Amino acid sequence: MRSCAEKKFFEVSEQICRLSYLGENLFVLKKQNVKSLNKKIKDLTSSSKEIFDKTTYEIEVAAAYTKKGYHIEFLETKSGEGVKTPDIFIDFKNGIEVECKKKDRKSDRDIRNTELWKLIVRKASGMMEHFALNYAAIIKTQKDPQEQDKEFILKQLQEFMKEKKDGRFAFKNKGIGITLQILSEKDKEIESGGIEYGTSEILDYEVLSMEMKKEKDGKIFLRNPRFFGFKSAVLPERISSVIRSIKEARQQLSGNRPGLIYINLNMIDCKMVEKDFE
Repeated sequence: MRSCAEKKFFEVSEQICRLSYLGENLFVLKKQNVKSLNKKIKDLTSSSKEIFDKTTYEIEVAAAYTKKGYHIEFLETKSGEGVKTPDIFIDFKNGIEVECKKKDRKSDRDIRNTELWKLIVRKASGMMEHFALNYAAIIKTQKDPQEQDKEFILKQLQEFMKEKKDGRFAFKNKGIGITLQILSEKDKEIESGGIEYGTSEILDYEVLSMEMKKEKDGKIFLRNPRFFGFKSAVLPERISSVIRSIKEARQQLSGNRPGLIYINLNMIDCKMVEKDFE
């Protein structure tokens, strides 16, 4: 926060975006006086990451329904009494039960890929600092990236940034594709809405960072926007895990009324729940 005050810019990190989205969802639910919301807020203070993440997802699903005009309530867990209960009740006709599952456990393969991608992000960010340019970079691989792939990708990024190149670059013999788009010069202020970038497909890992400030006249300015996206053509090892989660979630439903099961695969955070209702 001190750094933001000194720069007079608010740094929009991934963590800040998640926190902002959570706050927005809590505001929606609080405004509608959703039953047992205070219990969910208390769960958010748990030292258990598993409880925090699951509660965050339940709040996300509940807020999506509330925004669509449905009346919902959180149901209290009665596991200590040996009674299985769903997470959410939707007051629609005879009622709908909703059970939420948050898939947080990544396979060793997923962890390896993510750590390698994070390393590329850190080193590529340093290159952007050095060459005084901000980029959007999307990197795709036909197989899971290895150490030699990381070194190759970083070498190409360095050459492209040094020459101020952008566009699509394919290395078929390596099974690697790199898409680059120059977003701005380093530290240049851009009015919000003045840049466009992104992709319509779901990526395996994304990182967005920028600095923001709001003027007295309401105008918002961005500085140093950077975006990284990664995708491997090999499907993540989640299919069998999802099937097990569905079987477990089904046991939480009463069977006396319609039931819905939501499973968050932790692939991206782009308000996918809300899109389900569009």
